[in-house]
Amino acid sequence: MPEVDDLETVINHIDTIPNAVELQSSLNNILQVREDLLSFTWYKSLQRLVQVLRDMRKCIGGMTQYNTLQKFRSNND
Repeated sequence: MPEVDDLETVINHIDTIPNAVELQSSLNNILQVREDLLSFTWYKSLQRLVQVLRDMRKCIGGMTQYNTLQKFRSNND
């Protein structure tokens, strides 16, 4: 009965249409989020964050050197 098999195939495809529409909608949302993340404002904010972290690392390095020098001086007194 090829007609019955064809009908079942059509029904199965019809059943998957809502899933395909939902999947497409989800993909569109994901792409929109990625597009937003790649915006110039986001990029500039990320650059600023990286600069702040670098400045913090430099400051912490300076404090570590200062503390090491203080310990060295106190041990030699």
